[in-house]
Parts: sequence; structure tokens; C-alpha cells
Amino acid sequence: MVLRGGSRRKPMEIHVLFFGVLKDVVGQAEDRLQLETGSDVARLFELYSRRFPALERHRASLLFSRNREFVSRNQRLEEGDEIGFLPPVSGGAPGAAELAQQTEQARVICRRASATKNARSARPRAICEAATLGW
Repeated sequence: MVLRGGSRRKPMEIHVLFFGVLKDVVGQAEDRLQLETGSDVARLFELYSRRFPALERHRASLLFSRNREFVSRNQRLEEGDEIGFLPPVSGGAPGAAELAQQTEQARVICRRASATKNARSARPRAICEAATLGW
């Protein structure tokens, strides 16, 4: 696809990836296009949202990547870049953040327990085992 913004600058080729719900919005997982040199991610999004107006409702929550690194909308693009349009992701086990916090707390307790005489009791040993297992 060729999307040009009326500029006479030399075009560059960009590889665009669409993730999650965005694949359904645009009807494909990826695209290649020619874009005017000097364009940024915001310009790229603008061109796609004109072609696929449903993209506009995702504007505020989208993240973008350039060559597999997160970037801002004002990131300049270069020939051959791979740009990802990433919608918000949700899911995972309920309480995953709490579990991570408990794991870190268990590691701290394990370190402290190992330094005390009580390290041989059943409770600190169980906590140390849980921390080792990543619970």
C-alpha cells in the first residue's frame, strides 16, 4: 500500500504490525507501505486512521513500538522500520500483582530468617521454599 501525505520527499518503506483487536479493525496482521521521509509515528497513525476510521476510538490507549522497542508518537521513522500498533492488554491470573509482592516479601523474610537462630523452624523453611519456587 502507498500512503503519501502530499509531500514530494523521497518515500521510505515501513513494515507495520497490528496486534490484538487492531488486527480485526484493519483486517490484517501486517502491512508494508511507503511513507514520506521524515514522518513520525503520529503521522503513520493518522494515515491509517483515515483509511480505517475505527482505529480512531483506540487512539488514547494505543502503544507503539519501533523495531521492537516502545516509542512515543513523535518518534521519527526510518527506512525499513518495523512499527507495531499495540492495544492495551489485560488478563492473567487474578491477584498477579499481589502474588509478585508476596513473593518479594517471602524472599526478604527468607533472607532474614536465614540470618537468625529461628531459621530451622518449619515456617521460615516453608517460606524459603515458596520463595525459591517463585510463589
